[in-house]
Amino acid sequence: MECVKFEQNGKIAYIRLNRPDVMNAFNVQMLNEFNAAVEEFRQSDQLHVAIICGEGGRAFSTGRDLKDKTLPRPSINIADAEYCDKPMIAAIRGYCIGQGLGVAVSCDMRVASSDAVFSLPEIPHGMVLTGLGALVVRTIGLQAALEFSLMGEKKDAAWALQTGLVHKVVEPGSELAVAETMAQRLASMDLDAMRVSKQALYKSAEMNYRELVAFAEPLRQQVLKSKGSKGH
Repeated sequence: MECVKFEQNGKIAYIRLNRPDVMNAFNVQMLNEFNAAVEEFRQSDQLHVAIICGEGGRAFSTGRDLKDKTLPRPSINIADAEYCDKPMIAAIRGYCIGQGLGVAVSCDMRVASSDAVFSLPEIPHGMVLTGLGALVVRTIGLQAALEFSLMGEKKDAAWALQTGLVHKVVEPGSELAVAETMAQRLASMDLDAMRVSKQALYKSAEMNYRELVAFAEPLRQQVLKSKGSKGH
């Protein structure tokens, strides 16, 4: 891989967006390598949690590389919690824009540096928000997402923390270390329990209580059976 670095340290996978000369914008090669890295993480029973970050220090990702006219429109794989049912953390430094923000909000947790900048410039540039807009609504709620998306203005880390777009704001340069501390805690937990719980938590947004229990209970029983232990 050239545009994405995939590394592992114990049970933690690192997926590093590696086009710093263009602020980690996605072209076709980077998109394909990113999806391959996510698939490798998803398939590995040795890896429990992934951290996604951008190389270069200037940007997590500025989204689509507009010079690459062959880049397809569909969202990136991790947007579906059922597809990637293991926890993923975004460590955000600098610009996090457009599809780059889509990658971040597709993760389960987000740590941002205090100099991070967030924006959805699609609508002011005449493009339509569909899947990416839905991810933002899921993350910060409809009213905040409407103002953020329709105005297309740049927002700072303090706003992102206030709206729930990110979970932590830290000193520039420490975002990866903080994400690693979170990942180490997750890596110490039972993988099957995390997988089932993550699926149930995401499903809870679209199911009533009875539907959720019907969905999650068979999965819970599978985990208990595999562990030979009592549930809580």
